[in-house]
Amino acid sequence: MAELKPCPFCGKREAYLARNCYGENYVRCPNCGAIVFGNDNESLTKKRAVELWNTREPKKEVVRSEWND
Repeated sequence: MAELKPCPFCGKREAYLARNCYGENYVRCPNCGAIVFGNDNESLTKKRAVELWNTREPKKEVVRSEWND
């Protein structure tokens, strides 16, 4: 199984693969709470959960500016 990539939102490498009480696999970042899990029509295998986590959009730089009225 592939290694989990850093969180696409906060960039931390603390994400983990787990299974909930219903037996559904998911990947979650404990730092910011981002999560990947299946829906009502799809229960993810461990491999698929990791694939979805690793193919998410990478973190993008946020540009802040001041508005002048």
